[in-house]
Amino acid sequence: ELEGPAGHAGHGVHAAAAISSAVDERERAGKGQRLELLLLGVHLATLINAASVFLVSGEVMGPQGNAHVAIVPYQAFRAADGYVIVGAANDSMFTRLCDVLGLPELAHDRRFTTNADRVANRQELEALIGDRLVQAPVAEWVDRISAAGVAVAPVNSIKEVFSDPQVVASGQVAPFDHTTLGEINLVGSPIHMSRTPVARQGAPPTIGGPPEEDVGKPSPGRPPPRL
Repeated sequence: ELEGPAGHAGHGVHAAAAISSAVDERERAGKGQRLELLLLGVHLATLINAASVFLVSGEVMGPQGNAHVAIVPYQAFRAADGYVIVGAANDSMFTRLCDVLGLPELAHDRRFTTNADRVANRQELEALIGDRLVQAPVAEWVDRISAAGVAVAPVNSIKEVFSDPQVVASGQVAPFDHTTLGEINLVGSPIHMSRTPVARQGAPPTIGGPPEEDVGKPSPGRPPPRL
């Protein structure tokens, strides 16, 4: 099932794409148009694999947990001190993963030779890989599996996410001047543009605050927003 926040966040992303497309088309055709974006439709689009599998084959997928429905292994596994996500997206990666795990025979096991075989025998393979991964800590597996050219990442807590070197280097944690709280940190835009950087509009408005809080301060060089 999809929770409400996922649909609302996706709705904004689809809305931005629709508006950009409509503006581009208006520049070429000289005419505007009405845009409608259904929240229900966004939920349907977010179903991705579950929707495609049903519409093409009629099969109703059950809960998939953290595992990819069509690629095995591509999921979270328990390590000695936490969880690690491993994604062997093709046969070559799977062979290298088996070597790192000290299980080279699995790459030649007829149950797991191709991805289709691995999907068909998912539970057996997950158990074999899981038994090995639980024997060492997350950091060790990330280093070893990454060195072999296989997709891997730790499952981080929120605190670990915001101390991750890539997150820090991206500058996506942005300071905002809030009316009542003073300076606060929030997640900034993931969009980085070389010539026209994304402008921050200001902190979230306060409940019952003046109307101008709802739209933030205008960016330098731009006219104030129309209320």
